[in-house]
Amino acid sequence: MLRTIAMLMLVAFTVVRPALADVPPPYELYAIGATIADAQPFPTISTVSPGSPAARAGLKVGDGVIAINGVYSKGGGPFYFFARGLQGPQGSNVELIVLRDKRQVLVVKIVRSLPLR
Repeated sequence: MLRTIAMLMLVAFTVVRPALADVPPPYELYAIGATIADAQPFPTISTVSPGSPAARAGLKVGDGVIAINGVYSKGGGPFYFFARGLQGPQGSNVELIVLRDKRQVLVVKIVRSLPLR
C-alpha cells in the first residue's frame, strides 16, 4: 500500500522539461564569424566572414569539423545541437578540431566576440 502511494506521488510530481538545447541560455549569444553545414564524413565550414575571429584563427571554407569543445560531430545527437557549440557567451572560448584537405588535423581556439543577429 505504501509503495503504491509513493509511486502515485512520484508520478504526480514529475515535471516535464524541454531538452537543454531547446532552452534559451540566460545570456546573449555570440559567435565566431563562421557557419557549418552538415556533410559527410564530417560537418564542414561553409562560411567564414572576412576579418572575423574565425578568419583570424585560420579557419577556411571546406575544413571538416571533427569536434567542438570536445563534443565529437558524430556523437549521435542532432546536427543543430552540435552546431550550437559555435555560439556562447561573449568572450568565451571555443575549441574546434578540424580536418583540412583530408590529411591535416588542426586544433583551433577562438574567442566568441560577434553578436548573433
